[in-house]
Amino acid sequence: MYSTASDQTRALIQVPMILNNAEQILVGQVLVWVFKRWLEKDKPKDEEVIVATERSGEEDEKSYK
Repeated sequence: MYSTASDQTRALIQVPMILNNAEQILVGQVLVWVFKRWLEKDKPKDEEVIVATERSGEEDEKSYK
């Protein structure tokens, strides 16, 4: 692409691309950590699931009567 450019010109062009690539990797890793914590926070605990299941079963029994 820049085969006719001097080494200094190619080096100056590559510096912003390398910094941008490093920034994207860093931001991606941070966002993965944030989203994993977000999903774990919203995930119901086992006790909450059991209680919700028991409650829905009681409501079903009342509707049959």
